[in-house]
Amino acid sequence: MVTKLLTIRAQFAIHYSLQKIKNKDFTIISDNCWGGNLYTQLKINYNTPTIGLGMGKHGYLNFIEKLNTPEATTFWQLSADRCYPLNPKRIYPVGKTSLGTVHFLHYKEFDSAIRLFQIRYKKINWDNIFYKIDFELEFYTAEHIQRWNDMKLPNSIAFYSNRVKKIWDGEIHNGVYIDKWEAGSSYIFGNFQDTFNYIEWLNTGRITTSFRYRLLSILLLNPTTPQKTIHLLKSIILKPLRVTRRSKAAVVSI
Repeated sequence: MVTKLLTIRAQFAIHYSLQKIKNKDFTIISDNCWGGNLYTQLKINYNTPTIGLGMGKHGYLNFIEKLNTPEATTFWQLSADRCYPLNPKRIYPVGKTSLGTVHFLHYKEFDSAIRLFQIRYKKINWDNIFYKIDFELEFYTAEHIQRWNDMKLPNSIAFYSNRVKKIWDGEIHNGVYIDKWEAGSSYIFGNFQDTFNYIEWLNTGRITTSFRYRLLSILLLNPTTPQKTIHLLKSIILKPLRVTRRSKAAVVSI
């Protein structure tokens, strides 16, 4: 019964979002899987090559600046594959361009990763590109933030949290502060979804939020809400039990 209700909620959320999003033929360029996760959540076609991959350090900003050049699509394979950071047992292919290193995190073979990248690259809507960057990722520095500010990209969004506050005390172009940022969840669109009105962002390029939107996101739009709610309830229920067990153990030891 619960599973059925969650399925209905998810289907209605997709229907509602697509009804409200008038600008559906968009391209999201993202430095990790966040953008691809948004496409997946809305169940629409990938109109971007940045699906299932990550770019680090200077590579991503170079990629944005040179997006419409052969340099962005000319790859060679590095000799050593890498381990997926969140799962050391998963090995993924790594590519290199003159712009930087590309980690094909969700692919098994280099050739298939490049083939899909090239296919999706051709689907870019050059007149309707949105850009996302997450400065809280540990390899970004104040130099990258300054460079992002200088680029002044339209239709863009930049996430940051407490780490960035320690290295940067100025404004961030189209910056959105994330109160509880976690490395393992930064690639999931739903984890940032409550912080800004993504429907308004996709329709107009403006970053806005409101109590009404946040409530709508929590109650309907955000697919991570049920899991977060269950986790919260478990912590509330189990915490007194842990305290009781520790108290009993203390009594026995005395």
